[in-house]
Amino acid sequence: MGLWRGTPLGAVPGPYAQLERLRLNELRALACEQRAEAMLATGRTMDVVADLTALADEYPLRERVRVLLMLALCRGGRQAEALKVFHAIRSLLAEELGVDPGPELQDLYEQILRSDRKIVSATDVPVVRGDGKAAIVPAQLPRDVSAFTGRHSELTELSGLVSGMCSQAREMPIVAITGTGGVGKTALAVHFAHRVSSKFSDGQLYVDLRGFNVSQAPMTTCEALHHLLRSLGVDEAHVPDGVDQQVGLYRSLLANRRMLVVLDNARNPDQVRPCSQVTRQWCW
Repeated sequence: MGLWRGTPLGAVPGPYAQLERLRLNELRALACEQRAEAMLATGRTMDVVADLTALADEYPLRERVRVLLMLALCRGGRQAEALKVFHAIRSLLAEELGVDPGPELQDLYEQILRSDRKIVSATDVPVVRGDGKAAIVPAQLPRDVSAFTGRHSELTELSGLVSGMCSQAREMPIVAITGTGGVGKTALAVHFAHRVSSKFSDGQLYVDLRGFNVSQAPMTTCEALHHLLRSLGVDEAHVPDGVDQQVGLYRSLLANRRMLVVLDNARNPDQVRPCSQVTRQWCW
């Protein structure tokens, strides 16, 4: 980031150079966003405000930048300025494109208005349990597809399910997304998981089960549970060997916690069944 200077291929004419400039600028913008996310996750809230403000000026229609800037301002005790950022992007989008801000921006705006505690503090830093020990709050979702389009009916159906279930104190459902290879199952699951991640205050777990990986064998149930237990803070030496014992510990760790779990690339039902039979979680 510190080595970036000026415009890439600035003195080179032609369509190829123009496409390459666009590509490199997009990669830089993504890197800026990822760096800001990392800084927010480690509590460097105010260090990132100036960078995000400059990035928002450079990319005025990039909504993810505004989301991160609003988070940084809110966590720095500057809620009023965070709300102004939303009003500015809403006016700009209406004037330039005739559209409203996306769901992520609107949800964040409403959470700031409600003074939601999940927004005021970082969600991916350790929290303290009742026994005084640190409890890990994982945030393992892969990066969302920046240009995700379509799937409106599927997203609407998923939104209805999660809205109905999150408002009731009962077991979360298990949702299976199926289809032929390459149709976009993972992209849909990850995209929607990012949209609703704020509703799961205890974090998000993600496992690639390698069900159809050409270079590696499918992940066994023991391997998947081992990964999940380690992600929940269990020391290597304390992970049980047997599936039944692993399932029991997994259930104990997730008891009374609201957790989103994405089990991706499953080969068959038996590969995921032990990992998904836990209450108070949402699972794909």
